[in-house]
Amino acid sequence: MQHGKLLACTMALTLAANLLTGTAGADITPGDGDVNCNQATDIADAVLLARFLAEDSEADVSAQGKLNADMNGDGDVTSADLTRLLETLANITHTESYGTVNLLKGYTLGGGKASAPDDDFRAAQANFSAELFRVAASADKEHNVLLSPVSVAIALGMTANGANGQTRAEMEQVLGSGLTVEQLNGYYQAWTADLQSARCAKVGIANSIWVRDDESRIKVPESFLQTVADHYDAGAFKAPFDDTTLNDVNSWISGRTNGMIPNMLRKIDPTEIMYLINALCLENDWADKYEEYQVRDGIFYPEGSYTGNAIEMMYSMEYGWIDDGKATGAVKGLEGGKFQYVVVVPNAGITLTEYLAGLDGKKLSELIGGVKGEPVLLEMPKYKLECEADLEKVLPKMGMQTAFTDSADFTGLNSAENETFIGAVQHNTALEVNETGIRAAAATIVKMTDGAAMMDFHELTVDRPFLVMIVDTDNGLPVFIGAVRDIGEPVPIPVPAE
Repeated sequence: MQHGKLLACTMALTLAANLLTGTAGADITPGDGDVNCNQATDIADAVLLARFLAEDSEADVSAQGKLNADMNGDGDVTSADLTRLLETLANITHTESYGTVNLLKGYTLGGGKASAPDDDFRAAQANFSAELFRVAASADKEHNVLLSPVSVAIALGMTANGANGQTRAEMEQVLGSGLTVEQLNGYYQAWTADLQSARCAKVGIANSIWVRDDESRIKVPESFLQTVADHYDAGAFKAPFDDTTLNDVNSWISGRTNGMIPNMLRKIDPTEIMYLINALCLENDWADKYEEYQVRDGIFYPEGSYTGNAIEMMYSMEYGWIDDGKATGAVKGLEGGKFQYVVVVPNAGITLTEYLAGLDGKKLSELIGGVKGEPVLLEMPKYKLECEADLEKVLPKMGMQTAFTDSADFTGLNSAENETFIGAVQHNTALEVNETGIRAAAATIVKMTDGAAMMDFHELTVDRPFLVMIVDTDNGLPVFIGAVRDIGEPVPIPVPAE
C-alpha cells in the first residue's frame, strides 16, 4: 500500500470508530457516497472507500460505486472524497447522538461553482495573510503568535455571506482586497479541495455552524444555509447552547484537529446566538527525515534576552536559500512537495518585531517566491507551540470595523428583528516540529452576538461571603436565611523546599 493511501485508510477507520459507531443508513441522496451500491449511505461505504484508496485487493468497487464515491464531482476518486463522505456521515451521526437538529437535512452539499485560485485571489490572500499576521504580532510583542490565515479566512468567508451593506463591503475589502463574497466563495471551495488532495500529506478542513435554538432571537434564512452548503460543506446544527453544546462544539473541533485543539470553547455566553467554525489540520513528513545523529542539544536566545534556553536542534543540508536584504532564510521540503517548511531570521541588528512591521502582501509573496536553489546547512529547533488569538482586537484595525458594532448588518444571516454582530473571533493554533515532520492544527470560531440580549445581561461570581435564603414565594418570606462566610476545604500552602 502506498503511504498516503494507507494514511487515508487509517484516518477513515479511526474516525469511523470514534464518530460513526452504529450509524444506520444516512438520509442523503442515493448515489451520493453509496460506494457499495446498496441504496443506503453509511459507515460501510466509508470503510469500503478507505480500503479501495489503500489499494486493498479485496475491496471490490464497481464502476457505479466509483461514480457514487466521487463526492466532489471532479471525475476522480481520492482521499478528498473520503473526507467529504466522513464529514457527511459525522454530521448526521452528531444529530442522532446529541439531539441537535440538522439544519441542512435535505440540502445538497458541495453544489456550488468552484473557481481555481488565480493571480487576483493569490494577491488578495497574500494581503490578508500578511496584514492579519502583522497586526496580530504587533499587538503582542512578548509572546509567540501562530495563526492560520486559511482557517480565519474561511470562517469569516462563511460569515460574510450573511452580511449586507457597509458590513459586507468592509469584509470584502479585508478578505479579498475588493473581490466579492461570491467570488471568494468559489475560490475558497476550490482551494479547500486542492489542499485536501495533497499527495503524501494528511490535510483535513471542516466547517460547521451552530445556531441557538431560540427563533425569537435568530432565524437563519434558507438562502444562507444553501450557500454555506454549496461552497463550504458546512454542517449546520440547531442546539440549546448549554453545557451539552459546549461539549459538542469542543468534541467537533478536537475530532477535526486530531486532538491538537481539545477544549477551545471555555464557556457559552448568554448573548451568543451563532458559531461559525472552521477547523484545519495538517500532517506531513519531511521529504528527508532526520536521523538520530542529526539531533543535538542547542540554545535558543529569546528576543531581548541575554540568556539562552536549552533546546534540541536538528541539522541538515537543504537546497533552498532566502535573502531579502533584511533577513535570511531556508526551506526544508515536505513529502509530496505540496507543502514546504520555511524559516526566516532577521539580520543582526534587526529585531523580529522591526522586521515584521514592514511585512505586507507584496513582500510576503516576494519572500516566498524568492527562494533560490542554493545549498544551506540548516540548524533549526525541534519544538511545540500552542497559541490563542482574540481576533476581534485585530480585524477592526484591518478595516473590518462595522461587523463588530451594533451598526452591523447581518440580516442575510439572521432574519429575526434584532441586532446581530460579531462579538468575538477566537483563533487557536498548535504546531509540532520534530525529526519526522510537522503536525499543525487551527480552529476559528466566529461568535455572533445578539445585541438585544446584551442590554439586560448581568454576571455574578459568588466567590466571597454571601447571604443565602430559601424563600416561600407565595408569601415572600424566607424559610431559611444565612450568611455564608467560609465553605470548602482550605488549600494547603506549599512548603518551600529546603
